[in-house]
This record gives sequence, C-alpha cells and structure tokens, in this order.
Amino acid sequence: MKDKIDIGAIGTFGLPHGCTQSGFYNGKIKTRNKSLDLNANAIKIFPDTILHIIRREVISNEPSIIFGKYSFAKERNSNRGGTFIGSFISFYNCFANSNQIYSLLNEFHSNLIENENNILNSILQVSHSSELQVKLPKDFEKINENLNSLNGTEYFSNAISQNQNFVVYSEVSTEDKIVKFFQNCLEFFPNNETIYFTQNREIAEFVNEKRLLKIQTYNDFEKEIENIKIKKVEELNRIEALRIEEQKRLEEQKRLEEQKKEAQRKIDEQKRKEQEEISRILKKRETPQHQLKFDLQKSIISDYNKLLDCYNDLEKKNDSIKHTPNVTFQNNTVTPHTNHSKEQRPNSNNKKLLFYIIIPIICVSLLVSNIFFIFFQKPKIEYISSPVEIKSSNEGQNINLNPIPNSELSQSDKKLLFQNSIKGKKIGEIVNIIFENNPTEILKVYSYQKDLYQNNLYKLNEKHFKTGNDTICINDSISKVPSFKIKSN
Repeated sequence: MKDKIDIGAIGTFGLPHGCTQSGFYNGKIKTRNKSLDLNANAIKIFPDTILHIIRREVISNEPSIIFGKYSFAKERNSNRGGTFIGSFISFYNCFANSNQIYSLLNEFHSNLIENENNILNSILQVSHSSELQVKLPKDFEKINENLNSLNGTEYFSNAISQNQNFVVYSEVSTEDKIVKFFQNCLEFFPNNETIYFTQNREIAEFVNEKRLLKIQTYNDFEKEIENIKIKKVEELNRIEALRIEEQKRLEEQKRLEEQKKEAQRKIDEQKRKEQEEISRILKKRETPQHQLKFDLQKSIISDYNKLLDCYNDLEKKNDSIKHTPNVTFQNNTVTPHTNHSKEQRPNSNNKKLLFYIIIPIICVSLLVSNIFFIFFQKPKIEYISSPVEIKSSNEGQNINLNPIPNSELSQSDKKLLFQNSIKGKKIGEIVNIIFENNPTEILKVYSYQKDLYQNNLYKLNEKHFKTGNDTICINDSISKVPSFKIKSN
C-alpha cells in the first residue's frame, strides 16, 4: 500500500528554480502530482495567513486526491508578494479518514516551517524543494492500515472541471470545521478540481476583487451541501421508484408468460382430447360388438346371395326343361308320344316343389336382413350421419385466434402507430409494424399466430385493402386493430 500515498512539500524559491515540489515518502524526492502552484492572479497568500485545499487530479489514468496546507514565506532574493511554502498528502485511487488526514498534514507542516534550516524569519533558506529538511509524522505509517479504494464510490468524477473551482471563507476556523470541510468536499463535490478554505479576510477580499474564483461563506457552503443532499435523496428515491416499477414490469411479464403457457397448455389439452375423440370414432367399428354386427350382416348377405344363385340355377334348369324337343303342347295339354315323355311329368312337379320352397326362404332372408338394418345398423348410420361438431369459439371474424381479441387500439394509439402513412404497404409489413409497436397487447399474445392475425386484420378492414399478387393497403390508415387486454384481478 506504500505506493498508494505520498507526502511532500512545495514552495516558491525564486531564481533559478522558481516554484518546485517534492515527495519525501520512503526517500523519494519526486512526486506523481501535477504542479500544486497557486495562480497568483486569482488567489494570494499574505503574511500570517493559512490556506487549505483539496484537489482532484487524474495521473496516468489513475484518480488522485490531494489535501494541502499553505502558509506565507518570502523568497531569499526577492520581495515580491504572494510567495509561500506548502505541505501536501496525496492519495492515489484511495482515501483515508479526514480527521487522520488533518492531523498528519498539520504535524508535517508545523515541522517543516519550524525548522530554521528551511525557514528563518519567514524567509526560505533553500533554493529547491528537494533541499528541504523534513520529518515524517510519527503515525504516518498507520495511515496505510485505513486506506479505502475510490472504486465504487461517488467521490471522484470523470467530469472534473477547473471552471467549478471556488473558495470557502469562514471568519472562525477550528480543527473540526476544517475536518468537516475536507469530508464534505470529498463526498459532495466530485466534479470540482480544487476547493480552497481560508479564515483570513485578506485572502477573501483579494479573491473577491479578482473575480477569477467563486467565493462563498461557510454558511452558504453548508446550505449548498444540504441542497446536494436533498437532490441525492430525490435521485435515490427516483432510482428506487424505477427499480420498483421495473420489478412490477418483470412480475407482470412473468405473469403474462405463465398465462401464455397455461393458455398453450389448455390448447394442447384440447387438441389431445379432440385427437382422442377422433381416434375413438375411427376405432369404434373395430370393437367386438360392432364387429359382431358386421359379421352377422355379411353372413346374411352371403346366404341371401347363395339362395339367389340357387334360384337362378333352378330358373335356368326350368327354362332348359321347357325347351326340350321331347315335350309338345297341344290344346294346352301335354300329350305323351314316347315312354320318355312319361318320365318328364314328375320332374316338372319337382321343379314346382323346389320353387315353392325357395321363395319362402328368400322372403324370410329378406325379412331378417331388413330387421338387421333396422335394429342393428340404424344407430351406426345415425352416428355417422351426425358427426361430432367441434364448435369454434371464434365466431365471425376472429379466424381461430387464441385468445379471442377482446379490445381494439384506440384512435390515439392508431394515430401514433400510423403516424407514417401505410398506404402502398403489404399487409404483412403492416402486421409487423403493429407487432413491433404493441409488445404487450398484441406481440406477446399473438406472436405465434401472425398468419391468423393477418387474416383477422384483413377481414376487419377489407375496404382498406386491394388484393392481387399481394394484399396492398390503399389508405393512410385502417379502421380496426384487434388486441387482447389482460384483465386485472
């Protein structure tokens, strides 16, 4: 942690070196800080005056914060005013407790100016800061144990500006007031490069006269801090409100997703039941009872066909017998001419006997067949002629959208949606515009039913479209845009 801090001195030493600064921690004489010289045109140190500063810098892409204390000291070979000697403690990408900083800085500066090898009768005795004899504060090493990283804090801004530098003037200066000044500057002014604090009227009047730096009283400084605190609270409340709103939005989105999954589950369940019903209807004829009826019908028809064949055979035989040359008819009476003709009479009687037997059998078979069709087949015929009707819940124009649209976009919503004319656009392009601009009431509900939604939109707005190779809108807008609003519980 030793490379995270530095302690050093700065002074106006006159010719030939001018203003120089050096770091003295662990024998180092160079410091990473930029020049901590004071702009003599804006602020000036007078005899018996003290100036405290807090400064922010970025060195090699690393943020640094410097706490400093300046007092009056003359150059050896010059009587010009505004000369000084100062002490500083630098923190690189870290900071420490303000009480500890003030205590170490005050001890180091006192040792520096009380050493007669450095200053005698308020006159600098050396020509360069590296020649100063310094003594580190006795507890300086302990500060390494209490360093805090600037990362994750609001103590340093990437928008540091010199234009926001200012001076705080207090007629009464105490250790507590200076410590509080350091702490408040650290917490509430991350955008300011340098802030000065003094209790000396001469310095305040000089700054006010030059008007290059803003100056304010300590009371105004505290009021500004209170305003900053109020704004911070308001910003925190705003952020919290946004967080709550975002949480509600995510919960609502989750609820809609669950509703969507539940709706899809019900659709899948309905499809499954419909498929089972269709399968049941198709397989019903294969059940034993229906198979039995089918076999019985087949058997009766087969027997009937056999009887018919038998009857036809007998008819043929009868015709062949009627046309035999051995049989003659005279005066409607059969006259035998040979012994063979005598044998034909009993054959004719047999034919008649068979005929009278077959006809009743055929009639009985037909009667049984009719009874079968009436009592066994009627339910089956009725069932097939009246298939299960799956009623669509999307009557009229909704063309099987699920869920059924229960709302339409308002006139103001349509005006905003079609602020750019849709005349000449294909219906598919219009549907994409509607989906992109209505993520809640349309996209999330019908994202998997875009074709059905397009058909529904056309049915509702036929007068606004011209059909051909493509369906093209012929107006700047359309009348109806269906949507689905989730009803609050």
